[in-house]
Amino acid sequence: MPEWISAFTSLLALIAAGWAGYTASRLYGIESGRDKRTEDARRREQAARVAAWCAVHFDGGIRSNGLVIRNASEAPIYDLKVESNDSAGKTRPRLQLHVLPPGDYFAAETGDSYRWAFPEHVQGLNGLVRPITKKPEWRVTGFSFKDAQDICWERTDNCGLREMEPSAGLMAVGN
Repeated sequence: MPEWISAFTSLLALIAAGWAGYTASRLYGIESGRDKRTEDARRREQAARVAAWCAVHFDGGIRSNGLVIRNASEAPIYDLKVESNDSAGKTRPRLQLHVLPPGDYFAAETGDSYRWAFPEHVQGLNGLVRPITKKPEWRVTGFSFKDAQDICWERTDNCGLREMEPSAGLMAVGN
């Protein structure tokens, strides 16, 4: 067999091997990206199920301003800190809770030294709890908490939900 045919066949085999390596590398990158997105979604799953908003509780003729905190996950969250503004846009005292089990809770703002009443399960309240939806200055400006896996999370109105560095400490915003 002539030498040039052998050299040409070797060159074709080298090109095919290079193409296979390039294709394998691309597929590895695609699969790695998919695995990372799946891991990120799993990591954020509990945090994405936590929310807070300003609300008013009406019970007969009594009106209480406060916050609704929702933990729609199946596990408690820890070291919750909620920052909010009142109806005039003035910063309210921070609500701090050591633990919040799953469920929807209403915490009424009080005028005493405790600043906030003990959160009550919304379903157990008499009367009506209404969210504040039409007054932009009356809102939750941010909150932070630790999930059941000891991952610290923060949600603010300008950057959404994000994982916090463990060294940052909870509620770096408005500390």
